[in-house]
Amino acid sequence: MNDQTQLQELMRRSVGDAGPDLDRLVGGALRDGTRIRRRRRMAGAGAGLAVAAVTAVAVGVLGSGSGPRAVDPASETASDAASTSPTPQRQGYYEGRTYDFGGGITGTVVRCGEGPIDPDLGRPTCALPSEYAIQQRNTLEGSGEGWAVVLTGPADAINDFWGAGFDDPRLQRGGLTIAIRADSPLIAPVNQGQRVSIDVPGWTLSPEIVDDKQELSGPDGAVADIVWRRASDYAGWTAGDDKADGAFVSDVHDGVFVTIQGGQGTTQADLDALGASLRWE
Repeated sequence: MNDQTQLQELMRRSVGDAGPDLDRLVGGALRDGTRIRRRRRMAGAGAGLAVAAVTAVAVGVLGSGSGPRAVDPASETASDAASTSPTPQRQGYYEGRTYDFGGGITGTVVRCGEGPIDPDLGRPTCALPSEYAIQQRNTLEGSGEGWAVVLTGPADAINDFWGAGFDDPRLQRGGLTIAIRADSPLIAPVNQGQRVSIDVPGWTLSPEIVDDKQELSGPDGAVADIVWRRASDYAGWTAGDDKADGAFVSDVHDGVFVTIQGGQGTTQADLDALGASLRWE
């Protein structure tokens, strides 16, 4: 073996173990991605941040000559910077900055207070005033750390945006928290203390309202639900299409109405009797 061959062999040995453990890093990113807070029908949004986390780690690994590192998945973009003052200090997040995400959705940047330490990340969580409800947080370190973007706009538009994983580079930065107003119809319960009762032999109404539903239990294991709905949805339920087929629809009371919908072992006669006996308290 000549000197050049020996040198090449030594070099190969010296770097043989230097490659990043991609399986370990991607597994960790997926774990962090699954820690995104989900709310009710928006559960699908978490997948977007999980993918962003994996992408960020992969870029940090493959783009660095000094070993693996997690990188901010979305640094300041040209279009982002152009939406504010060109002064460098004004780029990025700052208190009160607003974003236009289209469809009537805007986002306002607020500073996070210091919440409890996340035991897995070893960093404080974001604490916000009670008028805001935190929905998601990117668990990577990055330029979003210590900041939250509060989304406002039409509920349906935010719902679609949420379901798509908030797919906008301005919301994909490491550490960023995403919130909505606590009184948003997306998360605020329909029932605000209103109560109804039923009086049908063999049927019992649960006092608990969970996800705007109250369970009715009948003879021989029959079940039904009283579903609390906003008055704004009443026209759709009484429009004469098939939506209300097989269900009892009440009148509107105090900004809400209820539907009674059958489940296992419930007949149409049961629903008719339950609806006829329903009383507002």
